Amino acid sequence: MKITGNKDIRLRIHVGRIACILLCSFIVSFASAQTVTGRLAGRINDGVTGEKLYGASVSVKGTKYGTASQQDGTFLISLPVGTYTLTISMNGYASQDITGVEIKKSETNTIPIVMTPASKSIDTVRVTYSVRRATQAALYNLQKRASGAQDVISVEAIVRTPDTHVGQIGKRITGVSVQDNRFVVVRGLAEQYNQTILNGVPMTSTETDRNSFALDLIPAVVVDNIVVNKTATPDM
Repeated sequence: MKITGNKDIRLRIHVGRIACILLCSFIVSFASAQTVTGRLAGRINDGVTGEKLYGASVSVKGTKYGTASQQDGTFLISLPVGTYTLTISMNGYASQDITGVEIKKSETNTIPIVMTPASKSIDTVRVTYSVRRATQAALYNLQKRASGAQDVISVEAIVRTPDTHVGQIGKRITGVSVQDNRFVVVRGLAEQYNQTILNGVPMTSTETDRNSFALDLIPAVVVDNIVVNKTATPDM
């Protein structure tokens, strides 16, 4: 009885294994039937020039499938059997949807795609620029267009000197004399007509008994340029 019982148990286990293998085989076969695929191919061209478009995005709506066009404009996607809507997009072109794209079992559906350049209108173009006054050449151009007599010196020239403040730099400007290494006097003009302007703001005199500004208070390292007006102008 003991031996017979073991044979019966072994028979049941063997039959159970066969049933399991058949069930697994059925599941695999059923899954394969559900993933029957076809292929979608195409070429994307510019609608104006006919140029083959590289890098255009091809996506299938409602799915995770998609790709990008190759250098020759072609693309290829494997899809399950069914009907889909494609979305084609690329920078500089109007996006488009293609509906009713049918994929059949083991067949390749080839569709040509033509993209239209996106039209954009610009109402106003504003160009903003500023004059670069760091070079001596730029200051010479300003000097030529000035309404009065001027002399200039730029940071390009200043950095080549050992000067530590504006009072010392003033000695290097033509037509300017420096008193006590700090007060600038423009030759030909009386002291009361001297005026120092820093970043467009007139500076008041640092002295109580004269109309002079002590230029040794301004370090050379903070100076971008110095412009000396030797004649009176309407804006002074």
